[in-house]
Amino acid sequence: KQEWIQFVDHPDSMQITFTQFKQNIFNSFAFKVFKDLKSETNEALNKLDEHIKKCQDSHIDSAQILQDIDRKLLFTSIKFDDNIKTDSMHKIIRILASRITQKERRRLEGRVGEGSCYDEYDTVYELNEGVKYIRDLSVGDYVFDGQDYTKIYFIQKYGDYKGNMLEIKYGNPIEEDNSIILTSEHLIYKFGDKVPIISGDIKIGNTLNGVDANNNYTVYSIKIVNNKRPINPITTSGKLMVNNIITSVFSQSALEAKRLHEAAAIFRWISDNINEELAAKIIDFYYNVIYKKIIVPNSYLHPLFKQSQIFGIVIVLSVPALIAMVLFKLNAHKTI
Repeated sequence: KQEWIQFVDHPDSMQITFTQFKQNIFNSFAFKVFKDLKSETNEALNKLDEHIKKCQDSHIDSAQILQDIDRKLLFTSIKFDDNIKTDSMHKIIRILASRITQKERRRLEGRVGEGSCYDEYDTVYELNEGVKYIRDLSVGDYVFDGQDYTKIYFIQKYGDYKGNMLEIKYGNPIEEDNSIILTSEHLIYKFGDKVPIISGDIKIGNTLNGVDANNNYTVYSIKIVNNKRPINPITTSGKLMVNNIITSVFSQSALEAKRLHEAAAIFRWISDNINEELAAKIIDFYYNVIYKKIIVPNSYLHPLFKQSQIFGIVIVLSVPALIAMVLFKLNAHKTI
């Protein structure tokens, strides 16, 4: 209450008392529904979740609809509503909504899959065999990245895990049915841009960067698809052409992609000059054990790893160095 009093005493604040605020909240239809939901059975709540999910699927990335609603809220509350309490409630809701970050919105919408991944049934163009499902690729294969053929030096798989992804449809919906399916944090290129963005920021009307400049890559539909098995091949160039769309093999941001690509130089060198299978196993150990089970859960190491390129490189280099030391000792023991 004291914090609220300090807030409303500010000259730029909305003039509504704490008592008025409580009356608006606890007498609202939303609060009554909330109380009713607390007594509902799990079966009823599950049905409600399904209904909400269908609504989310129907309206995902419908920017125009959201803008129309936004304009109607402002227009109604300012021009027709003389009740300052109702006007204040609208403003409070809008302020709270604006503080929800993009990442939280993607999580609430069910758009966040695990890591940087494609759907296993997305296709790529392999050097010797032509079009292949990503699930059928192997370490050492050469695939087209939009400019040239590049080697796959690691493939991240997730076992039986399935999650939500985005299906981004592009082209002419009447003549063809083209799409790419990937997680919302995965990086993808828009036409004319040298820097990729996360697929969750792609909007209807954007043009993707496709392999053939004469084709239509304009996005006309974006929706959530469920129960997709993720997979992510990592290439020497850091790019991959998937379903005729040029993508990065990394996620989160262009800066993060650059950092990871540079840090992985030692792994690419091992793959090219020593042994492809060895390099892939070292990366698997580093990512799934060192990074995910040791660094990520640590509140000190994880931010340091993200912020310091030097620290990240030291961690990356320590893995092959440790393995080399073990192999050297084993070899020395056999010699003795």
